[in-house]
Amino acid sequence: MRCVTVSVVLTLLLNAHVAHGSAAADRTPAPLTFFAPDATRGASSPLLIVEAYYNALRADEYVTLANVDSSSTDLTGWALSDGEGTLTFAAGSVAAADHVVVAQNSTAYFEDTLEGADYRYVSGNATPMIVAGAFQLNNGGDEILLRDPTGAIRDVFRYGTSSYSGPGWTGNAAKAVGSGLVARRAQDSAWRDTDSAADWDLVRVWSLGQSDLPSASFTVQGPVVAFVSPDESLGALGSLLANATSSIDLEVYTLTSGILATHLEDALARHVRVRILLEGGPVGGIDSDEWALALALASAGADVRFMVNNTTRDIQERYRYVHAKYAILDGRAVVVSSENWGPSGFPPHGTGGSRGWTLAVTDAPLAAYFGTVFEGDFDGRRRDIAMIETMIVRPSAPEPSTAGERRARLPARIITGTFRVTPVLAPESSLAADTIIGALRAATHAIDAELFYAYPDWGTFPNLYLQELVSAARRGVSVRLLLDSSPPNVEDGGLTNNTNTIAFVTGIAEREGLPLRAKLIDLPVHGFTEVHNKGLLIDGRTTLVSSINWNRNSATANREVGLLVENEDVAAYFAEAFTWDWKDDVTPPRADAGPDRTVDKGEAIAFSGLGSGDDVGVTNYSWDFDGDGRVDRWGPEPTYTYERPGVYRVELHAADAWGNTANATAIVTVRAVDRETDAPILWLIPILATAAVFVVLAVRRHRKGIK
Repeated sequence: MRCVTVSVVLTLLLNAHVAHGSAAADRTPAPLTFFAPDATRGASSPLLIVEAYYNALRADEYVTLANVDSSSTDLTGWALSDGEGTLTFAAGSVAAADHVVVAQNSTAYFEDTLEGADYRYVSGNATPMIVAGAFQLNNGGDEILLRDPTGAIRDVFRYGTSSYSGPGWTGNAAKAVGSGLVARRAQDSAWRDTDSAADWDLVRVWSLGQSDLPSASFTVQGPVVAFVSPDESLGALGSLLANATSSIDLEVYTLTSGILATHLEDALARHVRVRILLEGGPVGGIDSDEWALALALASAGADVRFMVNNTTRDIQERYRYVHAKYAILDGRAVVVSSENWGPSGFPPHGTGGSRGWTLAVTDAPLAAYFGTVFEGDFDGRRRDIAMIETMIVRPSAPEPSTAGERRARLPARIITGTFRVTPVLAPESSLAADTIIGALRAATHAIDAELFYAYPDWGTFPNLYLQELVSAARRGVSVRLLLDSSPPNVEDGGLTNNTNTIAFVTGIAEREGLPLRAKLIDLPVHGFTEVHNKGLLIDGRTTLVSSINWNRNSATANREVGLLVENEDVAAYFAEAFTWDWKDDVTPPRADAGPDRTVDKGEAIAFSGLGSGDDVGVTNYSWDFDGDGRVDRWGPEPTYTYERPGVYRVELHAADAWGNTANATAIVTVRAVDRETDAPILWLIPILATAAVFVVLAVRRHRKGIK
């Protein structure tokens, strides 16, 4: 099935009376009768069992063997047994470098995987296997034994209620997987081989027919458009759609925005090809708004399809949900968002909505990579893809809007430069060491995470992302975790409640003294209906924009899409949004620097900022008395003396505890009064007064002499 393995697919014909085409769960394995009872496990087997699809909806069970030793292995005489039957490779069978598929019905196998079968078990045009007994895997528990031509057991896979006890396996059986899921052996640098359940009980979930694209990174030379919801996201996304000239490929969980649908209709009118893939079973169902828009777009010429489950036809979606939110424009630009294409994620200007992040990256190779993802998901040959004309929908009522008015704060930003961009795909690369996990492990000084929710654990597994946040804090990285506080995420009393996650994380931080802070956002303060984001900021350089929620289903079973972007300017833009979201108080203070005044040079002046105010309190007063941009004094009532005459602009910078600021100014006029120069003139006053007295007396004597 994959180029790195040689796959032996055994599709087993199941009895017609068994539900879902699988063997009854209570069937008891019969004793092994096909080989000598003293057969032992051989060493250094060239083949390993690495996949088993046993809980099938129809006749397409299979086992995958990895060719671990060479590019070509002679399979003659090798056999697989479940204790009741065997399938043996005939003389001349070879495991080549690519893969070998043995299907009970090679036609059915192709319908489910779009891969051809090399060998058949019952029907089809593939080469037949040698069949003995009744080989039929049990949904609830069974074992698969791999034997070489001598009869030696070379590998064993035991799962569920299997009672097998013998060579090739130790300890408890691996856990049985659910209907339509694939059991797969762990693979790191090589296939894990401990002969135990540890090889098989993995956090990752595999379904039949999923893509398996390798991770890739791209060096992009601008431009990137970054924007956040609800601020000006609708206008930014609308502009991108309005500029499309040849094609728009869209894969989203839901499409309920009439404005965005109008942009798509306008594109169709410009003869732009529009293809849309939607989730066929979103939580709550397809609502009447989405169904009406989908019908209208299809009528206007868009190719609209849904990925669906259809149990009456034994069809299961390849992914638990198509939860991605991305578009490819003109085969050269990729738009990835945390937000569904609805009025909450992309609200009209001046309207509130959910907090989310979006990135649009122009780069043809990156767009081609996502094009491969889209073509595989959208492929009409897939049994889980339904054309809109074949859909039978009973639309549900739309969720009522709770958004009010809100002033846009952070406009979209076009950023040019060099960017390192790594696509993140769930389920294939969302837990890879070179995507999110690797980025978290590489953090050296700061991680900020803003999320819709984060579960403390993923069932029997830890939340691998949350675990990395704690690990980063333990090595001294400053970590901030901001979670949504809307009712669905805080009112549930279970472990999925964000309040419990905050308690879990802060408990660890307090016990160990870690630089790790976690809290719920205050939605009314910020004017959000919810935080729907799934974003990361790492070391002021790496940004994750994605649709991946921090639960097991999202990371391991959904179709999700994200972008890891390494660029300081991109990180700075989203850091501005995160810093504002982190605040519990976003109301700026009111600053008052006091009245204008006129003073003499050298005279001490008492200033007062006590006329300033804040809804909580002003915690910092910074004064610039001479207009040079540098702080001269701190405090609410400083004094200052001007040593030179002139007109000065005084500025008070007032701040509250959350860093909200306000400025106020006052004008001070300083007069040129020189006391040392004026002093001799003052001394003349008594002298002149004395002289005046003598003059008056002399005049009087003179008059008396004349008489």
